Amino acid sequence: MYLAMDWLGERQQRIEDRLAARHLVDGEMVLYDVSSSYFEGRTCPLGSWGTRAMGSSAPADHLRLLCDQDGRPVAVEVFTGELHDDATLPSQIRKLKDRFGLSRSWSSRIADGHQANIELLSQTDGVDWITR
Repeated sequence: MYLAMDWLGERQQRIEDRLAARHLVDGEMVLYDVSSSYFEGRTCPLGSWGTRAMGSSAPADHLRLLCDQDGRPVAVEVFTGELHDDATLPSQIRKLKDRFGLSRSWSSRIADGHQANIELLSQTDGVDWITR
């Protein structure tokens, strides 16, 4: 399993680029999901004490998932646990615009409706969004 994960990790960007070309269309909705997970051990470099919806009882990481409008995963990125949503959102917008070549196409569900996220999205050309 670790060999397969290493193989995928080395090819992740190329796989995501092909999935985006196949499933993302400029002007259509892209879904953005924010999730957290936690670790029981102490050796994972991604696990760190920080912000997490589940509290701060264990080291955590943050998963960011971009999907097409039918919910098919296109790209995933993992960030360390101390980073809040507003620190990771800009890189996801850049990924959609610069790497996947979308000029106007995404709606985003911001998990916590944090004001910094709303301000960033409001000031970004080509981005429409909804929140809870």
